[in-house]
Amino acid sequence: MKRNKIVTGLAILLLLAVGGYGAYWIGMDRGMKMASPAPSAATQAAEGKSEGKKVLYWHDPMVPAQKFDKPGKSPFMDMMLVPVYAGDAGDEGSVAISSRVEQNLGIRTAEVTKGPLAAAIEVIGSVAYNERELAVVQARANGFLERLYARAPLDRVAKGSPLAELLVPDWVAAQEEFLAVSRMSDAGIGGLRDGARQRMRLAGMSDEQIKLVESTGKVHPRMTLVAPISGVISELSAREGMTVMAGAALFRINGIGTVWVNAEIPESLAAMVKPGLSTLDIDLAAEAFIRSKGGRPAFKGYYGFTGTLCTSVNDEVVHGIPKAASVLKDGDIISIDLGVGFEGYFTDAAQTHPVREVTRALESEKEERDQIHTLQLVQLDRTTSVTAK
Repeated sequence: MKRNKIVTGLAILLLLAVGGYGAYWIGMDRGMKMASPAPSAATQAAEGKSEGKKVLYWHDPMVPAQKFDKPGKSPFMDMMLVPVYAGDAGDEGSVAISSRVEQNLGIRTAEVTKGPLAAAIEVIGSVAYNERELAVVQARANGFLERLYARAPLDRVAKGSPLAELLVPDWVAAQEEFLAVSRMSDAGIGGLRDGARQRMRLAGMSDEQIKLVESTGKVHPRMTLVAPISGVISELSAREGMTVMAGAALFRINGIGTVWVNAEIPESLAAMVKPGLSTLDIDLAAEAFIRSKGGRPAFKGYYGFTGTLCTSVNDEVVHGIPKAASVLKDGDIISIDLGVGFEGYFTDAAQTHPVREVTRALESEKEERDQIHTLQLVQLDRTTSVTAK
């Protein structure tokens, strides 16, 4: 019995020893495989030849422009040269990008076509009211503001809608005089009636209000101010109970049918301002540029104006017409005014550019000429006013 136990124990020990040796041998074999060096370039070349591929050259992947005609260690990095096979990625004269890189970079490919390349321009701008659609509502006589219908700026109003109601005491005496003369039946009072009617007109009454007094035979001391156009109230200077003076601006109404977009456009036309060019050349280039972006010249055709730009060289009048005879030369100063319409929006910008270099003396001369032109325009305006009277 004791002998059987000894034999069994020895057998168990033998099995453990065999199992341990087997595990040790397997571990060593795997470790040797993992620690074995990578196949050399020559081995790879041999493998390539065995697969039927021709080695074109060897190179360092970190310096791919440098090529070698035989395998070996890279002179740039501590690594072996890598062979490049015929037909593989990196073949001379070809460019290959992996699908993973294409996905990461968002690369898209398309068929090459020939055509004009239009560059998109993104600029910063602000939307403003169209100053050509502006109406100012004033009081036509001294009075008191009894009722205000439009109470806040930016309120929308329709054409003909009431804005405010004024009490005008000065109208009472003028209307009473007219009604008293109208009740008289004596002959020859036609002149008195016309004089009383003219007095009401001078007091600030409109023809419609005078007809209302004449038709009803009653005094109407109140006046209702109405909106002359549809739009929004940009300025409100009236409040209920305040005293109103004749000529005081109570409302400023801007139409919203069209608006202006004031954009900071790059000075693309400034590069064209050079000696030898005419103002007509610049005008044609500006029109082609505007139409290529889907816009239209806002000035062209306006009251018969023939140009896209308003160009003024040196002492020319403001808003000059571009022409071929106006050729730029060194020292000139050109003023350009540009208007563009795009999808119902309008923008207007004006800039002054020197042609090449302009001395301070020329700049002072330009400023002096501008002052003289301003004075002449003021004198012309005064002369016109006197002639009209």
